[in-house]
Amino acid sequence: KMGLSEVEAQEIMVAGLLHDIGKLGLSDHLIRKPFATLTAEERAEVCKHPAKGQAVLMGLEQLKEAAKLIRSHHERFDGLGYPDGLSGLAIPLGARILALANDYDALQAGSVSTKKQSPEEARKTIMEGRGKRYDPNVVEAFMAVLGRVGELDLQKPERVLSTSQLLPGMALA
Repeated sequence: KMGLSEVEAQEIMVAGLLHDIGKLGLSDHLIRKPFATLTAEERAEVCKHPAKGQAVLMGLEQLKEAAKLIRSHHERFDGLGYPDGLSGLAIPLGARILALANDYDALQAGSVSTKKQSPEEARKTIMEGRGKRYDPNVVEAFMAVLGRVGELDLQKPERVLSTSQLLPGMALA
């Protein structure tokens, strides 16, 4: 939707899969605790994970671009993010996309606050962050894609099948 090349899309996908690799050294207690409930000291420790993730991956030539996106996936469009306080278009586009996707998932998982949000509530939160936390163009593209997914879901109703009911040629989702 954003006109990315195949290579750029692939780098974002890889960064998405590895975006929290810098959390490997954190205690389970910190990982399970919603971000909004962390103490200042705990928050400072968690906020190091994007830079640690980049450092882990920079030694691998094929992951250098993904590593740069990982470093910036907690930057905010308004400049209030971390670790570098980048704002607007200074944040790599892939990191702006990753930030929105990460937050959309985290809002529903309950890892941002103590209350898990429904998909509709998460969409509303994303819209409220447009121009502040998120790039308005990324939000627009994301909402358009979500709308298309909703349309597709209406066209093909979901069916739950056991493995014995699977047939060659079926598409699984």
